[in-house]
Amino acid sequence: GESKINPSGKLAACLNKLPSEWVNATVMFWKRPALKLKRDRVNDISSYFLNEENWTPVFSQLEQDEIALLKTFIDNDGVFKYKELVKKFGNEENESYWWTERSPRSLVGRLRFKGFLFVGITTIKSRNYKIGLVPKDLLAILEINL
Repeated sequence: GESKINPSGKLAACLNKLPSEWVNATVMFWKRPALKLKRDRVNDISSYFLNEENWTPVFSQLEQDEIALLKTFIDNDGVFKYKELVKKFGNEENESYWWTERSPRSLVGRLRFKGFLFVGITTIKSRNYKIGLVPKDLLAILEINL
């Protein structure tokens, strides 16, 4: 079951919907403090990402193919139908749920793991679609820096 996702949602809201296991893996990847509450870990990651002073270290952790995919999201206003996303950029079917033990290797999986890309269900004209999303507040920073 994918959770509902708001296409105009902010980074913290998207992170909050993830399982703790995934938030913890993202916290570990970015070497952020292991705060006790998930909510606090989420707020820490999102304020870390949204603070421009951190963009040099953040961008140095992105691979070329990840940057290329993020640029494609910028051109698409941050949203992709999931089907089109995996058709163009490869699927993530073989990824483990336990990201803290085995981080994703696929392109889509790596961007989810790093906290840039979210997948969920949204309703467009009363139909449900699975989408890939780069949250608007994060997208704004990517537009300036990529």
